[in-house]
Amino acid sequence: MIFKSIASLVLMTVRPRIRTGRPDAEVPLFYGFVTRGLDAAFEEACRRLKVTQMQTPQHSLGSKSAGGRIRFGDGSLGWLKVSGVPVGTMNPRRQREASPRVRNDIPTPQVFRIIQWTSKAIRWQATTMSLVVFPTVDRFLADGGSLAGDDEWIARLRTALSQIAALTCSHHCMTQEYVAHAILPRFGPDAPHVATEWHTAHGDLSWGNLTAPELFVLDWESWGLAPRAYDAAYLTVHSMEDVDLMLRLEQEFADEFSSSSGCVGLLVACAEMLNRIEAEQLDAWHARNIEAIAQRGLHRYRATIASGTTGKSPRTRQVPQAE
Repeated sequence: MIFKSIASLVLMTVRPRIRTGRPDAEVPLFYGFVTRGLDAAFEEACRRLKVTQMQTPQHSLGSKSAGGRIRFGDGSLGWLKVSGVPVGTMNPRRQREASPRVRNDIPTPQVFRIIQWTSKAIRWQATTMSLVVFPTVDRFLADGGSLAGDDEWIARLRTALSQIAALTCSHHCMTQEYVAHAILPRFGPDAPHVATEWHTAHGDLSWGNLTAPELFVLDWESWGLAPRAYDAAYLTVHSMEDVDLMLRLEQEFADEFSSSSGCVGLLVACAEMLNRIEAEQLDAWHARNIEAIAQRGLHRYRATIASGTTGKSPRTRQVPQAE
């Protein structure tokens, strides 16, 4: 979540770095993950797993992990992801990615094996999974691809989000307190800010975590309960560089955004993106587009309330308490 991301980055600039056990050596952290030594850890993981490294590992945002193609002993190709955390720390992102879940045929890589080992006060984890050969959507769009008019891809996306929302989940990726603090300063005291429907969300559904032209959902570090339609809203506001796609997604999920809790999910995502636009001093044109989406959402919500139609979903979950 963008608002949390900015706050976390600020905190990380003042937190002390961890000692690695070597004299005068410190390791910077990003979201609690070690950001150095990943390439060496990737090679070590290949050795321990008895797989062949097929490329220089790619680093994720902030270098919190590294991943790359590998070849298994039977000649098949796969993907290896490596991350490290300080010994003795609990990292919910790592725990959530490794936690078992029934995915209801959601198109996502299959996890084969997870191993861990400790070196110099760092607890490394390596995960092997099936290889997804399709590019992430951000790369697909950068190479000239288009999704705004791809009805089949949009339909698969809607199905995948419904499948994710139906997953059984006991933890959450945001609290009601966070939701209120995100919405009220942006949209005023009359804006809906209490969600009564909490659905399972991917929690970080940006264009770097989806693929095209075939749809796969990647990176499950942030999944948990969120207000209804949060994933759809998060993806919509993250399409601000492609206005046609952003408007198509807003139209596609208008029924979700019109419900009481769905409007809350939309406003949270809009508030987070507006915070990011201000913090990173992005083009004010983006802010106007996001603000317009929020205002249209509020208009639909108020029209729904006036008509007496709640749009309540059968997958209602209990409002989570603060962690």
